[in-house]
Amino acid sequence: MRGDDEAGASKPLQDEFLWQVMEVAGLEHWRAPVAEIMNRFLGIDAWCETDFADDGIDWLIARTKLLTRPVSDECFVRLLLSAPVLSWSVARAGLRWNVMEQSLDQFLAGVTPWDYGADVTVWQDAGGPFPSLDALRAWLSRQAQDERKHWGGR
Repeated sequence: MRGDDEAGASKPLQDEFLWQVMEVAGLEHWRAPVAEIMNRFLGIDAWCETDFADDGIDWLIARTKLLTRPVSDECFVRLLLSAPVLSWSVARAGLRWNVMEQSLDQFLAGVTPWDYGADVTVWQDAGGPFPSLDALRAWLSRQAQDERKHWGGR
């Protein structure tokens, strides 16, 4: 899922099958918010016992296929935020990663799991990523509403 350009920057999430499943469910306006949140978690699987594809993209595809049509935005955002890959939290040098402000790569600023003394802590948080599930739900819902307006939806 992940690709790097010459400068080492992450490329946006590109999963055509996920986009097709979302389109069939009437969730086209969620494409940008889904890409945004998933891109921010790229690389988490190097730090913990998760698989980004299995616990993120494939998990979301399988569950989106099961949703009863039409799918409400509230239903979908709850589903999205229950993806196992999004349950991981990270702290570095006493500061907690805020997924709404930056990607994991930006937060870690080049530190790898193999760097001695990096002072990075990763844990699975039942309350979801920082700052909170409610804040993330509102943030992602606003993005989806903006996308819907941009594309002329209701």
